[in-house]
Amino acid sequence: GLAPSRQAFDSAFESLAALGATDHYLRVRRRGLLVFLLATAEGAVLTLAHAEPLFHKVLIPQAASPDDDIRDACARIAQGFAGALGWIQPTGEDATMLPETCAASAEFTILWQEMTQVVGRGATDASCMGDQTGAVESGAIEWPHEWR
Repeated sequence: GLAPSRQAFDSAFESLAALGATDHYLRVRRRGLLVFLLATAEGAVLTLAHAEPLFHKVLIPQAASPDDDIRDACARIAQGFAGALGWIQPTGEDATMLPETCAASAEFTILWQEMTQVVGRGATDASCMGDQTGAVESGAIEWPHEWR
């Protein structure tokens, strides 16, 4: 497949996490999320050792975004991660709860709960903001009336 070896991914993980979480440019953060999304699709490169840094450094902070696409990417990465570990079955629907019979560790269950809460809050905040976020990201500038 297209996935790198687990060793190559492990050596690049910290850099990818930094790009996906803290880079100054939105497009770079989005590309970092895309790499993690692709990594979950391949399934073999993300391991339980990646859970805490992936969720705390990248997914949970980014899931608080008012941007629907970023929240959706974070949710899909979390779902793909849990699916790759066999904790949820890919259903094509949004999975926000781990099954009661899930063998996930207590630590991952806490990360999952934090993630779903933040995604929900981000969606609520975005709906309260209305169209304000789109204008900023699209590059449209609303000049004061007296400047026109």
